[in-house]
Amino acid sequence: MGKFEDELNHLRRTLCGQVDAPASTAATLHQLSAADAWRPVPGQCHDNVDRWVLLHEGDRPQRGWLHQPFADLPYRFVAHSVVLTRSGNLLDVTLGPSATPYRFLPHPRDTVGFFALLIARPDASILAIPTYTTNSGESQQKYN
Repeated sequence: MGKFEDELNHLRRTLCGQVDAPASTAATLHQLSAADAWRPVPGQCHDNVDRWVLLHEGDRPQRGWLHQPFADLPYRFVAHSVVLTRSGNLLDVTLGPSATPYRFLPHPRDTVGFFALLIARPDASILAIPTYTTNSGESQQKYN
């Protein structure tokens, strides 16, 4: 296994650890109301955030992962970008108020860069980590 795969596995372990930690470790996402004039492009969260910060001085992009468990995949993460407002709140400028609320986990700084990962491995925009049951009945994650 190469260095990049090691980094990817480190990211997977870190995200799984954040999900298993108390909910306070995940950021609370604020959403815009339907009355706001902002019109995001669906499915373009990274570009939407970049457009937003150009229009709102002091706000910054925050790259990370939405925890979106799916069926038998309790550890499923989708690359996502939100806005870190100058007041310190995280604002989702892409998903509307009717979207299902998910936990947002900021991309860990001690692993491969967010966009470096997505460019090198486009399939990594969704990280689905399967689980298995050990002989002792304990649930474990399988990273590769």
